[in-house]
Amino acid sequence: MAGGTGGCAALPLAERLRAASSSPAVPAEARITCSIGLVTFARAPDDTEELLTRADALMYQAKASGGDGVRHARVGSARSTATNGRLLRFARRSMT
Repeated sequence: MAGGTGGCAALPLAERLRAASSSPAVPAEARITCSIGLVTFARAPDDTEELLTRADALMYQAKASGGDGVRHARVGSARSTATNGRLLRFARRSMT
């Protein structure tokens, strides 16, 4: 996540980046699809490697769902514990 970008602002930004990559304003031969994994957090993380692994797993989930999408997880929320476990297992499977 970009420094100083709150979680509320990061998701719409990721969606705008994804949409811009396939915009009709971009010549057809240059259009691409974009799969984004986004992790937001309430406080600065102790382990940035784990956050990158989670974001990578989210990106692979977006790709597995047909691509051209954004997947988001919030670290530190009550809901995130189970989700994060599933994401880490998915990342490990995807990278082998």
